[in-house]
Parts: sequence; structure tokens; C-alpha cells
Amino acid sequence: MTSLSSQSTLLNKQLRRTVRAWWADGLWDMAVAGFCGLTAVWLFPLVRVLAFPAWTWPWPFVTEETVNPMRQEIALWALGMLAVWAVFSFVAYWVVSWLKRRFVATRLGDVRFKFILPIENRILPIFIASYLLISFLVMGLFWLTTGGPRISTAFCVVAPAAMLFTIGKIYELPRYQWVAVLGVALAIGAEFFTTTAVYLEGPTNFLDVSATVGNPSLPLLVWAGVFLLSGLLAFYQTMRLPHVTE
Repeated sequence: MTSLSSQSTLLNKQLRRTVRAWWADGLWDMAVAGFCGLTAVWLFPLVRVLAFPAWTWPWPFVTEETVNPMRQEIALWALGMLAVWAVFSFVAYWVVSWLKRRFVATRLGDVRFKFILPIENRILPIFIASYLLISFLVMGLFWLTTGGPRISTAFCVVAPAAMLFTIGKIYELPRYQWVAVLGVALAIGAEFFTTTAVYLEGPTNFLDVSATVGNPSLPLLVWAGVFLLSGLLAFYQTMRLPHVTE
């Protein structure tokens, strides 16, 4: 039993080091930045049309109805987002894998994984605990300062932060913990520049939002910038490492 336990511990450590190497070079940070930016663009009309009955811009939500667009259009737009996510994720995986083989393998070794990375059992409870704690603090802060929880905004502030904190802790990547703090601070700071839109009239600009629903595109754009910065810095440090193989 002791031998089996030792082998299991060794395998877990090796797997952890391999997963860490997959994230360490910053390429996936840049891919996640693209994912956040794409999601921000796609969610913008969807959340607005759900939050405000008079808001029907832009296409495909312009209809002959005087109050709300058709539910079928909203459903198709949401399903379209899932399709865009899937296509982007597969393309990003292959591009990142190629870049790793081309530029990173000679410095940190050739790390390869299937599309779905292995996940340790202890990741889920750490992620849930982090998410609940940060979510409680962020929505409470929004409620006190803006008069509403801004639910979708809070989710897009909290979810990336909890993910970064979890990955940083499990796989010993301190930069992710600092990135989580920076992203939350910038996203919350950006929220203070927003104003509360009139429900029946709808928003007049990007920073005019619903106090209850919020505008998730704003924190997603902040996270896109933070992930891009993290990825560029990590990739720059990786490229400065000496070649270990030829």
C-alpha cells in the first residue's frame, strides 16, 4: 500500500509539473485574452436586450416588434455564442500547440496534452470557495456603491479571478495570483465609471448599464487586457531562456 501511495504521489507531482509547464509560457494567457474579447463583443447585445425592453440594437435584434425582439432570435444568438466559443477554442488549441512546438519546446521541453487538460480533484473545492468569497464581496460592493448587484458584471469579474487564483495555487504559478488581484481591481475600478440607465428608455452609451444586470462586456474587456499583458510578459521571459535542445 505504501509503495502504491508513493507512486500515486509521484505521478501527481509529475502531472502537476507538466500542467504547470503548459501554462507557464504565457501562450494560453493570450488565447484566453482573445476568448474574453470575443465573448465581450458577443454578449454586449444579448445582455442589453434582456435587461432593457426598449433596446433592440444592433442586428439581429431589430424586429417589427415595438417592445422586445423575438425569443427565437435571442435563443439563436445565445446558441451562436456557443458555436463561436467551440470554434475559437479548437483553433486556439492548435495555434498554441504549434507555437509551443515552434518556440517553447527547445527552452522548456515539448509539453503536449489532449484538448481537455487533466484536472485534479482538489481544484473544484478551491475554485468554488474562491468564487463564492469573491462573488459575495464584489456584489456587496456593487450594491453599496451603485444601488444594485450587477449580477452579470460580478460574475465576469469573479469567475476569471477564481480560476486564476486556483491555477496559481495548485500549479505554483505566483503570477496568476497577482494577475487575479490586478484584474479584479481594474474591473471594479472600471465599474465606477458607469452610470445607471433608465429601465424603460434603455442605455444611451456603453457605460450606461442596468443596476441589476450590469454590463459584462466591460469586465471582460478588462480581463482581455490583463490576460494579454500576462501572456506577453510570460512569453517574453520564456524566449529569453537558453535553448536546452537543438
